[in-house]
Amino acid sequence: MTNSEVFGIIKFFKDDEYLSQLCGGKLFCNTPEFYRLHNEIGISDRSEGCTWSFRQSRGDTGAKIVVGGHSIGTLANITFRSTGMKDGWLHCWTTLVMPQDEAELEILVNDIKRIRSEFGLNYAYIPPANINPFIEYIKTLTTHEVSAGNITYSEKQREWSPICKSTSYQYQREFRILIGECQELSTEPLIIQNLKDFDDFIMKNISIEISSIDGEWIWFGINGTRDIVHNKKRTEITVI
Repeated sequence: MTNSEVFGIIKFFKDDEYLSQLCGGKLFCNTPEFYRLHNEIGISDRSEGCTWSFRQSRGDTGAKIVVGGHSIGTLANITFRSTGMKDGWLHCWTTLVMPQDEAELEILVNDIKRIRSEFGLNYAYIPPANINPFIEYIKTLTTHEVSAGNITYSEKQREWSPICKSTSYQYQREFRILIGECQELSTEPLIIQNLKDFDDFIMKNISIEISSIDGEWIWFGINGTRDIVHNKKRTEITVI
């Protein structure tokens, strides 16, 4: 394993119905505020799309206006940004990158295991050749501006934005589709409904593996809801 290259993007689901809806042509996109208010591990991000947020509805405390040493009022909502980028609807996947050595393979396996534990075992998969055509096709389904690419990660809070997140989320290896512009406090999703399914682009729970050239060793393998295969001889497993 020597080539660092993308071998697809993958999106996990707890509910098979939602996966089927995506494959059937329904693109569901949440707002940044949805993630700011969420409290589930892996999904929640209070600084989604911004450097810092305060929300009274979350139970946050300490935001007030002080003039001349006297408080003249409290604030219900504050969102700080270090870039000029505004909120847009998000549709998120995980980028699969070919490991270059055993250490990177181990990280990949552990990251995918963690993502599955947080988001679910069922998945949609888009092979490399289909990624750009899929994005271009989405552009034909909406009048909103559409951009897509891998998220960067930083420990510096001032760098967080719609295209940069905390390193706490680096294991998610996010490939983000950013669509249009939404209201800052809105939790109303954007649903793009295609008139046909996405079968030309998306595969459902298909077997994916990285193996030796002779096929004897499977370094990484995922097949639907089964356990991940890691560094095993093909003869040691029953199904992949």
